[in-house]
Amino acid sequence: MSSSVMNTIQAVDSGTTLFGAGFLVVGGFVVLVSGRYVWRTLSVARADAVSAVGTQHAGDVVKVTGTASRAEDGALVSPFSEQPSLAVRYEIAERRISPIVVPWFVTIFTNSASVPFTLDTGSQRVTVESPPRTVTTSTDVVATIGPDEPLPDHIASFERETDAVAASTWWRNPSRVVRRLWSVLGLGARRYTEERVVPGDSVTVVGRVSDDPATLSPVVVSSFSPMRSVYRMASTSVVGLSIGLVCLVLGTVLVTLS
Repeated sequence: MSSSVMNTIQAVDSGTTLFGAGFLVVGGFVVLVSGRYVWRTLSVARADAVSAVGTQHAGDVVKVTGTASRAEDGALVSPFSEQPSLAVRYEIAERRISPIVVPWFVTIFTNSASVPFTLDTGSQRVTVESPPRTVTTSTDVVATIGPDEPLPDHIASFERETDAVAASTWWRNPSRVVRRLWSVLGLGARRYTEERVVPGDSVTVVGRVSDDPATLSPVVVSSFSPMRSVYRMASTSVVGLSIGLVCLVLGTVLVTLS
């Protein structure tokens, strides 16, 4: 066998190994993040439902349901909709090619924020501190904007001031060779969503009892019932774990075959 053929085979093997290693890294990261979310989901399911906070030990995890209202700190302004909120989860997703070669929106940035607010359970007014680790409510798609469309000023400002959000990616600025195909598939478009808790919402809070009287340090803030909160979070966890496991399997196969 000639040296040129051997070099070609070695190059293919190296590329396959590198590609497989990439799948392993991505899959491991997704499984790790999803695993943490599964643990958080289980905390919602396991937490004791109470109508008053104060008789428990500091650090106990409890579940409280009531009507949310503003505390002294007022409300925060949601970054994409500019709506006043007590708690908000905001996310930027970019349309890309998935591992199974189907275009979908891939989350490139997500965060949660809140201000302290009160929860009227009917038996007690509980103070909910900030910030929660998870906010889950109905999803509002604030905007979907193509790579060649101008961003509203407040969203453009948000992206400029947020280091974790790249203003430009390969999906938004592809090479000229594939630009036409990218446009047909809608690749590079960004979707801006929010999940907001506003005054008057019926809210379930899972959190740790604080040293302060009638105060919770929140883990999960949800506008859904406890059962629906668990179902919604579990669905997200299962999807993430499935994607991560598929990437791990593909990566293992590619590395093994190389």
